[in-house]
Amino acid sequence: IWFANDLHFGVNPVTDVQKATFKGLYGGDYQKLELFMNDAEMEQRRVKDADLDIFYWHLLNQFWAVKGGVNYFYRPTLTPYFQPGFGVEGLLPYFIETDVRSYLYAGSFKVDVELDRDIQITNNFFIGLGLRGIFATKTVEDAIIGSGLNKMQYTITPYYRLQPGLSIFAEFEHEVYYGPYKNLQINLLGSSNTDNSLSFGVEVVF
Repeated sequence: IWFANDLHFGVNPVTDVQKATFKGLYGGDYQKLELFMNDAEMEQRRVKDADLDIFYWHLLNQFWAVKGGVNYFYRPTLTPYFQPGFGVEGLLPYFIETDVRSYLYAGSFKVDVELDRDIQITNNFFIGLGLRGIFATKTVEDAIIGSGLNKMQYTITPYYRLQPGLSIFAEFEHEVYYGPYKNLQINLLGSSNTDNSLSFGVEVVF
């Protein structure tokens, strides 16, 4: 029995926006409990984006695992809700980290795909590249879900490893919204159809 936690926390010093991603795995070699909070965001001391996966995680082989359970979606939906979810994660060729998660709420099937690749420049300096796309089959206005492609997110994260398990980083994130989801962002949340953010922070593995 063992545990592993990864906390990625950044702050934009100009806009006072804080972002955090947390992943925890608890259990034996093949069966684990996964807690995953992805890209939670707080702006002016108010939660803007936040959801949490509580999944059973099962290792299939050296590179791939399947998972499933329940997700609690808190923001930006108008009313928080629970939804079932399942997914698969692992390592593609060329060391591309892959995490595909799917959820079902109010008849809308949503798929969240993330691809990440770290490029080592020196012994301790790396550049992380990330790509994320979210798709759904049906529009659910209260849940801020749009049919078709919802958004694409592009991330570049130069980081320096101070010691094993501790790194400092700068992260630039560019998001583009599409279709009905874009209209929901503009009409209900007052957002634009794109969003750019720059943050500085620390990543801790413990």
